[in-house]
Amino acid sequence: MKRERVPCERLQQRRPHRAAVQLLALLSGLQPRRWRELLPPRPAASRARVTTLPRHAAARESVTRPEAYAGALSYLAAGRGQRRVAFVHGTPGAAEDWVDYLLDVPDDARYLALDRPGFGRSDPDEAVVSLRDQAGAVLDMLTADASARRVPDEPAILVGHSLGAPVVARAAIDAPARVAALVLLAGALDPALERVYAVQRVAAWAPLARALPRPVRNANAELLALEQELADMCDALERLELPVIIVHGTGDRLVPFANVAYMERQFRRARPLELMILEHRNHHLPWHSKPAIDRALARALTLTAGR
Repeated sequence: MKRERVPCERLQQRRPHRAAVQLLALLSGLQPRRWRELLPPRPAASRARVTTLPRHAAARESVTRPEAYAGALSYLAAGRGQRRVAFVHGTPGAAEDWVDYLLDVPDDARYLALDRPGFGRSDPDEAVVSLRDQAGAVLDMLTADASARRVPDEPAILVGHSLGAPVVARAAIDAPARVAALVLLAGALDPALERVYAVQRVAAWAPLARALPRPVRNANAELLALEQELADMCDALERLELPVIIVHGTGDRLVPFANVAYMERQFRRARPLELMILEHRNHHLPWHSKPAIDRALARALTLTAGR
């Protein structure tokens, strides 16, 4: 297995909105001194509204998914290449989390970023806590994109951040022929490391849950269900035989670095399994570690060339 350690450099941090941080901290059981870890720094490009992006850079698409639930699935697409890379956000999150990548697509690639069901502009309004259903949304996005472009629905590289990592892993389990490789960024995959706090169960009480913002309400529902969802796919991870690249920061307190040891054990048949360790980095890799992630994406494209 290939390992790479990347030293930490000085990072630019932005002050998050205090009220939003306190609300998310309450639901996650974090101590006040760690509230600031919940919301990532956003570079200037990421703060741009998607409607202001150049038309040739990214387009908003949608597809109806009646087989899973009534409603639409929304995603962003950029690039005109044939090699597709699909980005899947964590919880909470949205397709716009990947704007910096959509504005920087390699010539031979096409980047897709999903609003997962229950977030962004995708339906439904309530949470979809099943990893299988969430993975189905990723696969439906790939099908819709290929159909809209009138090109073959070739296997894609799937990139998942945080809770998005088990979503893309579930997609590889359910449809291995459609997934070329996995890139797992600060992935939460070890069920033994999941914690549920009493305040999260209180927040799930219907009268209180209805008063919460949709992203927070649905994120809480996903986190409450995550341990069992991860346990249900534990054995299946061992059967995956595809390139897997793990990128994780040693300073991650939201999804502990200990997840890496679990992934190393479970992805024992990955061909190959590569690990990029980012020294002292926290959970928000897509925002402050784009150069490292770009290297991981380039590596995934190299490993899957000609497949």
